Amino acid sequence: MKKIASIVSMVVLFMSLMACSSEPKAMKPLNKEGVAPYVFSTDEKFLLQSIGFEQDVLFVSFKAPQAAKSMKIASYVLKKGQWLEFGGGQISLGEDAEPNARLEGLLSMLIKEDYAIQFQLVGNSLGRTTFPNSKPLEFEKAARSLATLKTSLSDFHAIELNKEIPVALMVYDEAQMIKTYDLQDYHSPEVFAEMDLVQAVTLTFSEQVK
Repeated sequence: MKKIASIVSMVVLFMSLMACSSEPKAMKPLNKEGVAPYVFSTDEKFLLQSIGFEQDVLFVSFKAPQAAKSMKIASYVLKKGQWLEFGGGQISLGEDAEPNARLEGLLSMLIKEDYAIQFQLVGNSLGRTTFPNSKPLEFEKAARSLATLKTSLSDFHAIELNKEIPVALMVYDEAQMIKTYDLQDYHSPEVFAEMDLVQAVTLTFSEQVK
C-alpha cells in the first residue's frame, strides 16, 4: 500500500507540474493529429527509474482532430471471450469552448495491485483531470505469482473519429513465461483464451459534445 501511495503522489505531482508549467513546450505536443507514446526527457526518465515505477504507470500523448469535441477512456476486462467495461471516464470541450480549443495532452494510467486503473489527464485546453479508480478486480491468484505483460503504444497511431484505439494491454498468467501480444490483439480477444487475466484500455474521439 505504501508503494501505491507513493506512486499516486508522484504521478499527481508529475501531471500537476505539466499542467501548471508556463513553458509552451512543456507538454511536448504532437506535431500531427493522432495518439503516440509520450517521449520522456532525460530528467523525466531518471525520475521514473529512480522511484521504480516505470512498469506501473503508462503514458500516452494525444492530439485530436479539430472536429473532435469529446474523448472517452474505457478500461476493459476479458470475461468468457468478451470485453466487459469496468472503468474509465469521458471529457468534453463543452459547447462554450474557445474556437481554437482542442483535445490535446497527456494521459497517464496507473495500474494498481488490485488491478484497478487510475487515469489522469492533462492538456492545454483541458487543465488536469483525475478520473475515479476503476473497480478493483476480484482475482483469486496472488499477483506476485503471475507472469505479467504490460504494454502501451509504441508507435504513432492516426485518429479516426468514433473508432476505438487500443492504447494499453495488461496480461497476467500463472505460467512461468508469457507470450508476446500486440495491442491490435484487442480486436481478436480469442487469442487470450489461455490467459488468467487480461485488461485493455482504449481511447475514442467523437465530434459529439457529451
